[in-house]
Amino acid sequence: MRLSGGTIAMIIGIVILVIFIVQNGETVRFHFLAWYFDWALWLYTIVTAAFGALVLFGVGALRRYRSGRAREGEGPGRADS
Repeated sequence: MRLSGGTIAMIIGIVILVIFIVQNGETVRFHFLAWYFDWALWLYTIVTAAFGALVLFGVGALRRYRSGRAREGEGPGRADS
C-alpha cells in the first residue's frame, strides 16, 4: 500500500504535535479582552490545532461547493443567447 504525500505530511504533523504536547505540560495564563483564565499548554495546543483543522476543512468544503456551482453552468444542455 502506497501513502500519498498529503498522508505522510499529516502523519509527520501529528507526530510533531504529540511530541510538543508531551514536552509542554505547564499551565499558562491567557488574557482575552476582559477575561483571564489558566489552561494547560497541551490543552491549548490541542484546541488550536483542532480549530485550525476545522477551518481548513471548511475552506476545502467551500472550494468544492464553489467549483461544483461553477460547473453547473458549463453543461452541454445550456444554451447561451
